[in-house]
Amino acid sequence: MKNLTVKKIAIGLFLAGYAASGAYAGLNPTTTAESILGNAPSIYSSDKDDAVEHTVSLKITGDSAANSVAKGKDKKAVVGDYVHISYVLKDLDGDTDPDNVVGKTVSVWVQKSRPKAGESWSTVDWEKVDDVVITTDNTGENGHFYFRITQSMAGAERVGIQLQEKTKFGNPNANQWLNIADIWSNKNPGTDDKKPDNPGGGDEGPGKTDPDNPIGPIESDATSIGIFKMDSEGKVDWTVNLAAPKTTDELAKKTPKYGDKLTVTVWEKKDEHSTATSPDWSAGDLDKTDSHVYTWTLEGTAVTNDDGSSSNDPATATDVVTVGLDSSDATHKTIFLGSKDAEVKHNSVYSEMHKDQGGFKAGIQGFKLKVSADVEQSNNNNNNNNNN
Repeated sequence: MKNLTVKKIAIGLFLAGYAASGAYAGLNPTTTAESILGNAPSIYSSDKDDAVEHTVSLKITGDSAANSVAKGKDKKAVVGDYVHISYVLKDLDGDTDPDNVVGKTVSVWVQKSRPKAGESWSTVDWEKVDDVVITTDNTGENGHFYFRITQSMAGAERVGIQLQEKTKFGNPNANQWLNIADIWSNKNPGTDDKKPDNPGGGDEGPGKTDPDNPIGPIESDATSIGIFKMDSEGKVDWTVNLAAPKTTDELAKKTPKYGDKLTVTVWEKKDEHSTATSPDWSAGDLDKTDSHVYTWTLEGTAVTNDDGSSSNDPATATDVVTVGLDSSDATHKTIFLGSKDAEVKHNSVYSEMHKDQGGFKAGIQGFKLKVSADVEQSNNNNNNNNNN
């Protein structure tokens, strides 16, 4: 009986304790499996209602001021100019970029060669530009960064830019990578979740380009132009530039004559301090000839003969010379002086020139020959602005 009594007491205490603990227990707190999710930031070229997502505005100016106007579509982009990128960073949560984190994602690239005939830009190597300094200037949602075109970018046929849509805080605080393969293109940027190895090989542009942007390729003080003679097999004599200052012993070599085939060459010197008047391809000079189209004109006053008479009449001329151009070459980089037919007199092939004033009495003899280089427009799309 004693043991039974003890067992009853123990069971009673156990039940009492259970009842007491059950009376005071509450539910344990619980936590969401994931963190609170906001919205990813997006970049727009402007705050207009019709602005397209994942685009920026780009202009090229002569100085660093954000309100500077573009240099002009009749100008060349040169070392020392500034590339400005402006945008509106929109975030539905109100996240912003006070510490310029977008600017810290920017990388600049160049392609200094052009694709071979029948090939695309994807076959041309990209070079990352490591000496550009990205300067940022953000106010609220309005973003702006710029950089100065450096000497290492001289000769660039295309300039590419990569940047990421990003804010300092937020979940997520990052969105798409924008890939601009050609700052002169009017196309929208390419987009990627992860940063590609380079801006790509297509025609992706900023989205909105200033119609008055200067055109490429980028030139510098090291960009040179010269006129050289070619032999009957088309080989160029690089040793003598007919447009370089002459010395007495070079006079014969530097004098263009009837029967000569001439070619113009534009090149970017590897050594910006070089004083050479001819390209040195082995040293890394870049041939930019095919990036331009050329116009040949007569220049100045016809030379005076030893007896004091003029070598031609009229004695002054600025006429464009189209006779002797290679019809199969759209750049017009080569020209043949005079007649290729031994039965045809040289002067006669120029009989249509200056015809309204009676024509030249001696063909184009006595005049200097000038060649002007204009950019080959198919490489620049900035006149077809996309107003996103």
